[in-house]
Amino acid sequence: MFGFGKRTTVAAESSNGTEQDMRLLLEELTDTATQIMLAQDSQGWQKLGASDQPISDEVRRKMVKLARVYSVRDPLCKNIVRTYTNFAVGTGFSVRAEDGEAKQVLDAFTGDRLNKRMFSTQGQRRSSNKLLSDGEVFFALFPSDRGIGLRYIDPLEISAVITHPEDAMTPIWYERSTQTGTGQPKVEYYRDWENEDNISEGYKGGSLVMIHDEQKRDALVCHVKLEDEYLRGNSILTPVLEWCRGHAQFMESRLAVQQAIAQFIRKLRTKGNAAQMTALKNVLHTTITSNTGETNPPKVPGSTFMENEGAELKPVAQDTGAAGARTDGGMILQVIGAGAGIFPHYFGAGEAFRLATATAMEPPMQKTFEAYNELWKDTYREIFDFVLEGESVSDAKYTIDSPDIFPQDKHKAIDSATKAVKEFPQLAFSDDVLKRLLTNMGIDDPNAALAAINAPVNQEETAKSMLWSMIKKHVSD
Repeated sequence: MFGFGKRTTVAAESSNGTEQDMRLLLEELTDTATQIMLAQDSQGWQKLGASDQPISDEVRRKMVKLARVYSVRDPLCKNIVRTYTNFAVGTGFSVRAEDGEAKQVLDAFTGDRLNKRMFSTQGQRRSSNKLLSDGEVFFALFPSDRGIGLRYIDPLEISAVITHPEDAMTPIWYERSTQTGTGQPKVEYYRDWENEDNISEGYKGGSLVMIHDEQKRDALVCHVKLEDEYLRGNSILTPVLEWCRGHAQFMESRLAVQQAIAQFIRKLRTKGNAAQMTALKNVLHTTITSNTGETNPPKVPGSTFMENEGAELKPVAQDTGAAGARTDGGMILQVIGAGAGIFPHYFGAGEAFRLATATAMEPPMQKTFEAYNELWKDTYREIFDFVLEGESVSDAKYTIDSPDIFPQDKHKAIDSATKAVKEFPQLAFSDDVLKRLLTNMGIDDPNAALAAINAPVNQEETAKSMLWSMIKKHVSD
């Protein structure tokens, strides 16, 4: 758990994204007062049952600010966020509907000019990065002339979660506090989209409150969290920020050692007095930094050094301690990987990058990425269901597709499919099987390809048979 000194608390609360504020946040972990507070935290931790949150709201807010800075400026933290997004989201999810009415509604929703920023590849990756770094994403759904709009609400603006009067773990309203030009906070309330009964009375921090009509906003909120067992989410970087900062300091120290050792690479031993040493030094040194003009430029690479019997030039023995440092750095990376759920070979370090070891580690990593992938599928599925329900489209059938987390070898995948079709010929006319094959073959838009393949009924089997002939030829080639 982190402690925060008074100096940085002020800077964090008034942060406007300046370099100074970020510097203060980054230096927080090395602050003396912080170390003292960390020691105090370690003695008692947090009393069990004191709160449903593992850390206080004040600490969580500061952790989010730190995580945002670290996910941009720290190589390890950036790699953690990027790795999850690359594997679980990749080039983005796509939705295809079988029903004509559902297809029309979903196409209009995802294709809206403003909503495109949320459902494009970059928009979906942005949402993933926000969830990983902040620990939660607040989607605001509000009606517009073109239909339902989808936007973000900054988690740092959500000052409280108001829960059901009879269920402390069911949110019904979200309190949003923003600054106005007068410096006074503006407080507004957004209804949780599952609060269908529009319940206006709930608990806020142990006190029963009533939400009045003049404070309500029309937008409904979909709250996505990394840790669904708590009212608020926690950043995936929360357990590793201290260790990432320590690793950065460790690498800075290693760089300083290497630079210091690299200053001198040869040692010249000569027999002579101080005057002779000075004369030899003047011969070897460049005058490029003097104001008299260059008279003794440095030697070009590959030059020959000449010496007499009175002088002896030898290389300086340079032991940087790299072997021991590699072990020390590897231990820090292991702790960071354990906290983030990523094995060390994803950081390009350790012995785990050997093929046999890395292959053995892939199954648990695949499960981790699949779980995160499914979290986003569930989220988009709930949003699409909400939109379809709002347009009175019932029993709509649609599919959400995403790129393979660990893509298979194309030839092996196609070969396996052709063998399966040989045993079960009816699979040759399955759209799902064909779409998977088209994806593995590198087709950019498998849905459009399927639409072209699905010719009129009297030609359907012929068109699909021709496709399978092409696939078999591809395998044989």
